[in-house]
Amino acid sequence: MNRIKFAIILTLVMTLLLSGGAFASEVEQVDGYDFGYSEGGKYYDVDPSFDDGADALDEYYDYIQDEDSDTYEKIDGLGSVTLRDFEDGFVEGYEDAKSSDVDTADAKSLGESLGRTYALNDYYDGKDSDWTDALPSDRSISRMYELDRMSSSYEDSFISEFKAGFKTGYEDEYIQALLRPPMDSMSQGLTDGGAAGTALGASFAERDYMFRNSMNYERDLPRDSEIIERYRLDLGTNEYKDAFVEGFKKQYQISYNQTFRSLSQDQSMAALVSTTIPPAGGTAIAADAVGINIEPGTFYMPVYVTINQQNTDYFRFGSYVRASEIYSIRLDNPANTLDDEKKITIAFPYYGDEYKAGIYKLVNERWYYIPSTVAEGTITAQVLPSTMSNREGVYAVFMDENIRILTDVRDHWANPEIETMVRRNIILGYPGNTLLDGTFRPSQSITRAEFLILLSRIENWTLPNYIVNATHFKDYAQFASYDRIISYSLSMGHVIGYADGTFRPYNPISYYEVELIMGRVMNSYGFRWNTIATQMMYEKSYRSPGLDNINSKITRAEVAYMLYVLNQWRY
Repeated sequence: MNRIKFAIILTLVMTLLLSGGAFASEVEQVDGYDFGYSEGGKYYDVDPSFDDGADALDEYYDYIQDEDSDTYEKIDGLGSVTLRDFEDGFVEGYEDAKSSDVDTADAKSLGESLGRTYALNDYYDGKDSDWTDALPSDRSISRMYELDRMSSSYEDSFISEFKAGFKTGYEDEYIQALLRPPMDSMSQGLTDGGAAGTALGASFAERDYMFRNSMNYERDLPRDSEIIERYRLDLGTNEYKDAFVEGFKKQYQISYNQTFRSLSQDQSMAALVSTTIPPAGGTAIAADAVGINIEPGTFYMPVYVTINQQNTDYFRFGSYVRASEIYSIRLDNPANTLDDEKKITIAFPYYGDEYKAGIYKLVNERWYYIPSTVAEGTITAQVLPSTMSNREGVYAVFMDENIRILTDVRDHWANPEIETMVRRNIILGYPGNTLLDGTFRPSQSITRAEFLILLSRIENWTLPNYIVNATHFKDYAQFASYDRIISYSLSMGHVIGYADGTFRPYNPISYYEVELIMGRVMNSYGFRWNTIATQMMYEKSYRSPGLDNINSKITRAEVAYMLYVLNQWRY
């Protein structure tokens, strides 16, 4: 090959190589990761239902082939290495878009909860109020809530809202702590412990929700020793310390569960019906026959009713057998006027066992039976309008396989109230050989200890382990099994002993003593037994001996009726 020919061939080869190299360089200029990240974010707007970006990618390829052939061809032309970068970017882009879909309004709530917790820590550590000193750094907040997975604009907005909420929560809680009485009484311990538990429970619930953890209040619940150390409880009395710990744990659980459920409601609830009911009354019924009926004149202005179905994953049922889905019913009453002599009827479809079933309402994480009637494929319950006005209630139908049958109250004048208190586990009755032959002994007098036991159950008292004040009674050995209830009642000022230094737990209690104790428990010294007795005579045609002699002994049936009537507002 001569020199000229070789030069020509070499020039042609170099031209082809250079042109090919230029083309290859042009392809490589497409950043596969950035391209994929952008497409992942766009596809989230199309279909946000996938929890995993990799699952979304499979569906994306089918979607883009049908909807955008140009983009599909562009992807199809990527080299193998660039395609892998594209797919990695897509997964990240989709998942970041999903994470960023959380409204930054949550940040303010998170900041407020953490601010309250840090304020209490500073207060009990003896530090001055300074929210700026307690505030975590931007880097700590970002790390705490994994904000590096989100866009920089979202991160900046989140941190700004978080700080505003932290300041509000910190300053408010520190002021409240300053105004609280000294760390010495059981009452104050329960109050302070409840406040601290509420703040920390809400904070951890919000964090778990943000991290997409399952609902589990026990995950970060501090041990007793940690609570004592964190809030410096050794500076207070033993009575205060013990009450603080018990109040903390109880309110932590309630606050955590309620906060997590509230944050999850958009995902856990499917709206069934929203409607307005006029003063003339009416019915709101969902597609699955769950509904309420409002009598004419119950409300003086129109009210707005919303019925939603809730996700059962966020509830616990104990020993009950669920016989329906769970529903929230909200009744908005802007005028805030009503006639509480009327009743609102709640109805569920039901075809099971007639006696074991009941409609239950969730109150402070416990399910409470509402007197229910089964007829023609429906179970109904009637409640006071005040228990639903401007409040959201959560209801379900349950079967109680462990229901107790008390044989001596079937024809008694207080049978409905006694049976309701039995279904709520307030009254246990006297045992028989089986669950079906126990007794209540409704006409028998009730002792001082028995009365306090019923009060502790219906009021859901938090009972600390501190019992020293009860041990001072001469007859302490007689009531050691009731010492926590009696100690609590003494510390709270509900009861006192006798002048001779005894408590006499087994003495029958009089109408007058009940009147005094209920006035203290209700913080209403205007309470009079005659009010209950008059209502009893009007509703039940039963005349209480207490109308004639306030010092005579109250019966077990009368106590059951009184506690039922006084606590209707709860349910």
